[in-house]
Amino acid sequence: MDVAFLAVPATVALDALEDAANAGVKAAIIGAAGFAESGAQAEQQRLEEIIARTGIRVVGPNCNGLYNPHVQLSLGFNRAHGRRLSAGRIAILSHSGALFEPLVRLLDQANAGLSCFVSAGNGVDLDILDYAEHFQDDPNTQVIAILCDAITDGPRLASVVRKARENGKSVIVLKLGTSELGAAAAVAHSSRLTGVAEAYDAYLNALGVPSLQTPEGFIAAAALLDRFGPCDGGLAVITTSGAGGALIADLGERAGIAFPAYEASTTSTLDQFKLFSTVGNPTDLGIFGLKNNQGVAQAIVDDAGVGASLAYLHCLGGEIEAQLIDALGKAQAASGKPIVVVCPGGLHTEEAASYAAHGLTTLPDTASAIEALSALLTRPGDLSREQSTTPPPLPDVDGTLSEYDSLELLSSWKVSTVGRRLTHSPDEAVQAARDLGWPVVLKAMPEGVSHKSDHGFVALNITDEDAAREVIAGFPPSAPILVQPMVKGGLEAIVGLSRVPALGLMMMVGLGGVHAETIKDVAMCPIAAPMDQLIGTLDGTALGRVLLGPRWKHPAARPALIELLGGLRNFGLAYEDRLEAVDLNPVVLGEGGATAVDALVVLRS
Repeated sequence: MDVAFLAVPATVALDALEDAANAGVKAAIIGAAGFAESGAQAEQQRLEEIIARTGIRVVGPNCNGLYNPHVQLSLGFNRAHGRRLSAGRIAILSHSGALFEPLVRLLDQANAGLSCFVSAGNGVDLDILDYAEHFQDDPNTQVIAILCDAITDGPRLASVVRKARENGKSVIVLKLGTSELGAAAAVAHSSRLTGVAEAYDAYLNALGVPSLQTPEGFIAAAALLDRFGPCDGGLAVITTSGAGGALIADLGERAGIAFPAYEASTTSTLDQFKLFSTVGNPTDLGIFGLKNNQGVAQAIVDDAGVGASLAYLHCLGGEIEAQLIDALGKAQAASGKPIVVVCPGGLHTEEAASYAAHGLTTLPDTASAIEALSALLTRPGDLSREQSTTPPPLPDVDGTLSEYDSLELLSSWKVSTVGRRLTHSPDEAVQAARDLGWPVVLKAMPEGVSHKSDHGFVALNITDEDAAREVIAGFPPSAPILVQPMVKGGLEAIVGLSRVPALGLMMMVGLGGVHAETIKDVAMCPIAAPMDQLIGTLDGTALGRVLLGPRWKHPAARPALIELLGGLRNFGLAYEDRLEAVDLNPVVLGEGGATAVDALVVLRS
């Protein structure tokens, strides 16, 4: 026997699994809950032991099984498993089983078919990425749609995405647990740590994997990618309402969709048809009097900057609507570029049939259409590791290096750091201040204290010897004293590395200083992302916008900060397995460029 479906309670599922393995069954699906996701660690450990000892492969537990319509195999227990589903090219790999039924209904509405559904459940043996690795080579699958609480191995996901693309396939993700409340619910559902939402977004963005927010957008994206594949370019909007065009522009920009300006040749063609106003993207068909639709639609979709089009239409009725549907259908067929029609509130059966007959995809919901088109227009990315020579060994210690040692280490990697002297007496500190030049910063360095300013161990702008000795008298008597020149600037940034479970080291950058945790203007980017993507991450923050803004008066600061980020990135790549975190806060930005005046490096064992 190849597979057994164990539809028995958890209390007897373990004995049943053992019996199946002893009978030569190669794989089993365990539907019951009652293992790690329920806090039953002893049962989970025994399940793992049976798998390791017998070699039987397990789907689940706490799962809804699988469904493969290509071979009419249904091993599950909700309503969708009782239907004969349409075979297609979308594989849905899900930590949820109960969502299978609504996802199937959405597939039906999108006129899309399923290649396979797998409910991973607890994932004690086989997990989402095991299934994804199978479907990256499956001839019946064009889109791998992952609905997950968490990803267990970021680099492995990157490998799946890379291989899928090589095979002409797309991967999309709907990540659950992106809010604090949602994360708690996801952990309760599956026992998996959901991770930092911002880190997942950054990781998927770097891979060029569309990250969806809703089941409706998830299935709409899968259906569009199945039909058209990824599209290169931006979005053109064709609308019968000026307000509708503005609405799409607002939603699209928030989703990161580019709306390209039309080329001069496109504008020249459209100008021949207009009756009033100016032609732009979005394009209101009202300025053409809803005439010459074929010429208008064809000119727009043929524009070199347009990868896909959204037609946002109200019900027009009669001959005008028939002409418009015909024009859009012919434009799509001639260009090979998708035109998605959004009709808020849906269509009558006859209208829907007319759009379908002309090859047009219709969606009734504006938000899910924006989600889906964003996925269609997502640019591919890559997180391949760069080859490098073996770096010098790090200190043979675990835990947090001192600020002085952290600054010394990072400066050797072309990370711009403040000048410094580590001293051990008031006299040494005063002499160091004279050598570095007044004013200075004095920092007490008691062992085990990371955030020194919280304890009053940092004194700024010390201008003479008397003031220095008075400050030092208030420091812990045995603590070393770090002396640094006072660095002034117009802005403070926080830069660092942080290890996220399963995803690895992430770079972070944003507005810094003592209020960094309150401001929370920090963006993340995987350590292996290319520099241009890291620069894009910086420019997307409030910090980046200030540095590019007309009122910022220190043009040398931004390139200096980018150079510092590059040095930190190289440091992180060189020592990725040994680093837990790096914190540069603040990095002072101003006329002198970008200078890290405080640093902590946290090493792993």
